Amino acid sequence: MKPIILGTAALSGQPYAGKTVSRKDAQAVIERAVDEHEIEHYDTSPAYGFAEDVIGSIVGLNHDITIYSKHAADATVLPSVKKLSRCTVKLLVHNLDPAIMNSKDGWQNMPVWADGYSAYAKDDKRVSHEWQLSYEKQFDCSIISRDASEGAMPFMARSIFARGMLCGGTVPPEIAGAVKAAKEVADSLGLPLPALALHWALQQPKITGVVIGPSSVAELDQIMAWAKLPCQGIGKLVNLIPSVALDPRTWN
Repeated sequence: MKPIILGTAALSGQPYAGKTVSRKDAQAVIERAVDEHEIEHYDTSPAYGFAEDVIGSIVGLNHDITIYSKHAADATVLPSVKKLSRCTVKLLVHNLDPAIMNSKDGWQNMPVWADGYSAYAKDDKRVSHEWQLSYEKQFDCSIISRDASEGAMPFMARSIFARGMLCGGTVPPEIAGAVKAAKEVADSLGLPLPALALHWALQQPKITGVVIGPSSVAELDQIMAWAKLPCQGIGKLVNLIPSVALDPRTWN
């Protein structure tokens, strides 16, 4: 199975999706991920409150762990590198200028420390420039917003549950039709809708890793249980689900 990446935006001690997680609870989630579920990839940022501190305090030299840490292009990355010194750290430029991403010579404007970039799918036309092949990429993508999965470049997928919209969260009227269609496909396969969303992402050839964002141990355990469910036959059924344009920057 391709890697499941534990996203830590919800484990920051800051309000996120209507919740604020304590440091103790954030530590419990990451400990569970490392020790019980053996998750080896984590997504974080210095903007995520105490998340980097918690990861750095838990992960030991005996763990084969890779951390993706997102930074602005003009950021000082040394503090994050020090906090995560016992891990393999890959530094991603977040909100990279779309003009750089889609320029033939854009690599010349990438920070020297960058191992990759984290962008919004609508900003990146995924032009198949040779320089992009050497960088890790992360985009928002889900079963109801599939445009990134149809591009030319492999990438890590985040927002696979459309920030909770596919897990029972509030669904805006303009997206309700797509969510309803996805629920009907999930029902036909005997799956919960979030499990369908997860397995769809895990089965996409262009997606190299799937970012999940639990805010509790119970949520983490549930997602990992969904990952173990048998799931065959998504295939052409996905064509029954409209693909809508979603921009996480506009979500409440």
